Amino acid sequence: MMSPIFFNLIVNNFLEHIFVLNETLEIIFQTENSHSLLGYDPNEIKKEGLKNLFVNKHFSFSDALAKSKKQGEYFGTENIKHKTKKYINIAFRILYQKNPETNKGMFIFYLQDNTKQNLIRKDVIKKS
Repeated sequence: MMSPIFFNLIVNNFLEHIFVLNETLEIIFQTENSHSLLGYDPNEIKKEGLKNLFVNKHFSFSDALAKSKKQGEYFGTENIKHKTKKYINIAFRILYQKNPETNKGMFIFYLQDNTKQNLIRKDVIKKS
């Protein structure tokens, strides 16, 4: 069995930022370094709710969750609020998993800053 200290070291230094939501969309876990991506401290993110951080009016948070629930996972890129900037572009992955002990579902979000990839893509388009 892995020690909790070692587990936290691995998770909190992972390149992606992890959020776990229960079926009522309450954040029940988030990596400690999520503020480095979004600019908000963990309590501000918990208060705001992950759903409210997505800025695209045409993006349906509930549709993304439904697709992840049906297919087991869902991928996408969207703009998300940042505390010091207007927004940042993120790539995200949503996994849905049922807890066998409680039979309740959880949504696991992996978020990664997509800004560099967008800049590289724009630069390649300009050059071509």
